[in-house]
Amino acid sequence: MNRKYYHDEEHMQSAQFDVLYKIGNQGYSEHLHYHEFHELFILLRGTVDFFIENRRYSLTSGNTLFIHAKDIHHVQVKDQQNYERLIFYIHPLFLENLATKQSPLTAFFTFDHTPQSCLLKTNKEELLPFLSPFMLKKKTEKFGEDLKQLADFINLMVDLNLKQHAFEKQAVTPPRYSTLIQDVLQYIQQNLDQPLLNEELAQHCFVSTRHLTRAFKQETGFTLHQYILKRRLLKAHELLKSEWSITEISNQCGFINHSHFIKAYKKEYGLTPKQHQLKMSLR
Repeated sequence: MNRKYYHDEEHMQSAQFDVLYKIGNQGYSEHLHYHEFHELFILLRGTVDFFIENRRYSLTSGNTLFIHAKDIHHVQVKDQQNYERLIFYIHPLFLENLATKQSPLTAFFTFDHTPQSCLLKTNKEELLPFLSPFMLKKKTEKFGEDLKQLADFINLMVDLNLKQHAFEKQAVTPPRYSTLIQDVLQYIQQNLDQPLLNEELAQHCFVSTRHLTRAFKQETGFTLHQYILKRRLLKAHELLKSEWSITEISNQCGFINHSHFIKAYKKEYGLTPKQHQLKMSLR
């Protein structure tokens, strides 16, 4: 469970859920990444854009965003000084075990029987009674405090589910990227073992290289090179759990230069592929 990512605080400390209250650029990162746990993001102040897989979500103050485990995402903040949020990291099994037949707490982010990231256009004033316990309390070891926090969390999840039913799923599934960008994203994902040069991608999409690179940057917030490298590294991270050799993984992820793979992986994760593979084998 405690794998990845860019900040130590993005490791789950609890087997149930963690809560982080942040203001300004504290703990802020634009890096493309994913978690092996759910993230419930509630924007208290500011305006941000989240890019999750092949969708873009625009949030204003009071909005709630649920990011499903393993969905690749990043955030763009328009004003870091006025950026206030409450974040919950939630163990998927914990949320499933909390649910009952009468009250499945995963309902508000399940569509067509498929769990997925979603946006709820919630209102800050309506949410505050449910959020204030997490913003005001400091974690203590006093008797009963853990159960009180659990009760507060359940109340919040129940309220979000009720709000979702009231919204009738309005605006929870934003438009996807343009057809061009969807096409190139799919092609990249299916051909990570290939060189994936800009010219090749443009030819596949029947557009000029200049048009593709500009459109990709505008819609996703990343250059093609940044996105492809991130996808290669994420795939390598997953393959390190297999029995494959480091060389096989490097080739399968499209790294022509083995030393470049090791250097890029260490820059991303803080460990070489071999060190990370050994670390995971000891768990």
